[in-house]
Amino acid sequence: MVSKQRESCDFVCKSVGHSCVASKFVFFNECGVMQKYMKCKGSCLVSIGADLPVEVAEDAPRNLNPSACLYTRRPSTLSCDGSQQHIKRFCPCA
Repeated sequence: MVSKQRESCDFVCKSVGHSCVASKFVFFNECGVMQKYMKCKGSCLVSIGADLPVEVAEDAPRNLNPSACLYTRRPSTLSCDGSQQHIKRFCPCA
């Protein structure tokens, strides 16, 4: 599922009666998969943070790469509980 801005994956999954499964982030943390399910009008960029993978909102400040999709090369650091004002998270709910 794709969150709304400021929503954590824990919140999104619970809102539909499921749980976020952090071990499944590895399957979503790829540019090709993200482009299939998210808008990614900008580019697909490597980033760091426990709140990835995400799509940056179109109205985000320019320095945050609006409309880009961000993923990490360290999927073991990903968490279900992170959220930020300018991102939409790609959440593994089960």
